[in-house]
Amino acid sequence: MKRLPYSSTDARVLDTKDRHRVAKQIQAVLEDFLGSRLNAAHTLDVGCSSGAITYYLSSSVKSMIGVDIDKNAISLARKDFKKKNLRFFQANGLHLPFPDESFDVIICNEVYSYVPNDRKLMNEIFRVLKPRGCCYFSGGNTLYPIESRYHIPFLHNLPDLVAIKLFWLLHRKPYYVAHYKTYWELKKLLKNFVISDYTTKILSDPKRFSFTKLYSVSEITKYMPLPVLRMLEPFLPTFIFILSKDLRGHIPAQKP
Repeated sequence: MKRLPYSSTDARVLDTKDRHRVAKQIQAVLEDFLGSRLNAAHTLDVGCSSGAITYYLSSSVKSMIGVDIDKNAISLARKDFKKKNLRFFQANGLHLPFPDESFDVIICNEVYSYVPNDRKLMNEIFRVLKPRGCCYFSGGNTLYPIESRYHIPFLHNLPDLVAIKLFWLLHRKPYYVAHYKTYWELKKLLKNFVISDYTTKILSDPKRFSFTKLYSVSEITKYMPLPVLRMLEPFLPTFIFILSKDLRGHIPAQKP
């Protein structure tokens, strides 16, 4: 299936205000996990799109590189966001143009479901991540009935061609196809890493992590014991993990 240039199909990636909201969330999770070590981190944002999140996070790290396969998005990023410690490159996440063990921190925010080979993507992230480095990983859940980006029930569960035609009939716009996984499938995909699960932590205390859209939900979840939230986790819309590269427990990279 041909991948469309996402920045040309969904104007939300150009919404700087909303992108900064997401960036604050990512920063809060990384600061919770890394503490002051974040400030010294050489960082890579894989799938940076038009660069707003990358630019925001660059103020909290030593150096930041954003990459995306979308030529139009990278052109916009280079035009709109300039800083001494920030660079943007057009690159394929399945073939990252960096040496092994180049980065302390990697951002992989809502990317895995949009690449043709998610296993190869994660192998590349593992390769360029430094020993004891970490990756902020987030992604959607195929078991959640509402498609996360366009909010159409079961759209992501339909065959690609059917979903594309249905979306065109409803919106007269091209549908950027996503392939989500279940909680258990993601755990298998990420088995090379040590996983620190932040999903339920965020749900139980969204204000701590700046997840403003969950503030109203927290009036309910703050009374729910963590074991109950963990039981519900496989059916939540989005998963958020910190992936650590700890070579003491290294598993050989999976074959693509």
